[in-house]
This record gives sequence, structure tokens and C-alpha cells, in this order.
Amino acid sequence: MTARLPDGNEQNLQQFVSQSPWVWEPLCRRLALKLCGAFMPTAWVIDETGFPKQGIHSVAVHRQYSGTLGKTGNCQVAVSLHAAGSKRQFGACLAALPPGSLGAGSGAQMQSGRPG
Repeated sequence: MTARLPDGNEQNLQQFVSQSPWVWEPLCRRLALKLCGAFMPTAWVIDETGFPKQGIHSVAVHRQYSGTLGKTGNCQVAVSLHAAGSKRQFGACLAALPPGSLGAGSGAQMQSGRPG
């Protein structure tokens, strides 16, 4: 994308993508509809996964059990929705699960830019 920008300013593009408020749900919905038009899913799969983290400043990091770690540790947990067929599958959506301690207005949530 930066090659197509007039001045090629990568920092501005990164800031735009990571900090601009935008409604992502219509994009996910449109992508899912387009992919479902390419093949008919025979099943919808809901999966939970953990992402080990060292610090506490990322969104939804909390000390909790993680199957990925196989133990309790600092991690983010996310739920994903996948459309699956006999020969293809695609991830339709991924959402972080904020633990109870990261409710609206928490310090880490505000620092990360995640809306309440």
C-alpha cells in the first residue's frame, strides 16, 4: 500500500491503520458473504485460542488459564469463527475476549486504544 501513496509515508499509513476509529463489522460481514458465495460451508466452527503475552499493556491481557500454554499465565484469549467445507475453510471473524478486570475505562484498555 505504501508504494501507492504519493509520498510513501509508511509511518502515517501505520498510524492510520492502527489508531483510526472505524467500524470493522460491516467489513467482516461483507468478506464472509463473498467467501460463502465462493463455496458453500458445511459447518461453522467456533474456536478459542490463547496468545501468550509478557506485559500487561496489550488489550485483554490477564493472568488466566491458556490451553496454548497448558498452564496459567499472562495471555490474551480470542474466539474465532470459521466456515468449513470438505476442501476449504476460512476464518470469518476473530474477537479478543476481555477478562472481567478489563472493563470499560480500564488503564490498559485506554492505553491500547480499544473502545469501551
